[in-house]
Amino acid sequence: MKKLDYKFPYPVLGFGDDIDTTYDFDHSITTTDESDHYVVSIDVGINNTDLEELLKNGSIVLACEVNCTGTLFRRIFKSSDTKLVFELSKFDLRGKVEFECYLLASKPISNYSNSQAHQDFREYSFNIGVGEILAFFEYFHFHADINYRKLKAVASFMEVTGEDDIELVKYDLENPKILVKLPMEDYDKFSQDVISKEEKFAAIFHSSIVFNALLYALMQIKEFQNQKWAEVLKVRMTEPELLGLSLDEPNDLMDITQIILGKPISRLLESLEQNILLNEEIE
Repeated sequence: MKKLDYKFPYPVLGFGDDIDTTYDFDHSITTTDESDHYVVSIDVGINNTDLEELLKNGSIVLACEVNCTGTLFRRIFKSSDTKLVFELSKFDLRGKVEFECYLLASKPISNYSNSQAHQDFREYSFNIGVGEILAFFEYFHFHADINYRKLKAVASFMEVTGEDDIELVKYDLENPKILVKLPMEDYDKFSQDVISKEEKFAAIFHSSIVFNALLYALMQIKEFQNQKWAEVLKVRMTEPELLGLSLDEPNDLMDITQIILGKPISRLLESLEQNILLNEEIE
């Protein structure tokens, strides 16, 4: 889908320095567990009088191309102004869904020129055919298999399993979820309902098993950025409390891990303190 390797014989906004002006671009994807569709909202600010006039008179449209390789779904949605809102059925999508937004010619445009074009284009005008791109906006994507309402649950990106023939804990990042592989003897103990499903032990698991696995995964997230678990964590990185922190900074990595898990050390100590007080009351 990415058109950045293309060579256009006429000036295109957002393509290199073809047109000397900026643009604003915002997008959002919303859904609920109860609905059977996603709502995609796109809002652009062109900041270019020539393109604004073409949009106003209907010569160009704002278009968004949607591709999902998991289902071979492909469709283009269009709007006659700078805002575009459309729905996507959950049943049409699986895995990574990609979006590219353009301004496309909706009718032939004769003698097109742009007053803010690079000087190499200043002395020329161009005949633009229907469907040709006059502006290229941001590329973005999301993962249709992610339950966005349950992102904060550890289960959305990690799973604990058991494996024979290992004596130490192993981490597997080449799967939709981060797999924490325990020696089978340890896993048999962990998987007992009185342990794994006991809420009071959650802080212990988060500050030990989960913390180590998450930190390990974040250190290598760039290598596995197309995995579903990486997509989940990248969405989490857009939360206000994580803004300004970088995955490239070792100190930030520790902070990111703790914030994502809701300060597991503090929760562990609080849990231990409550258990001590409870035992004292019983005695």
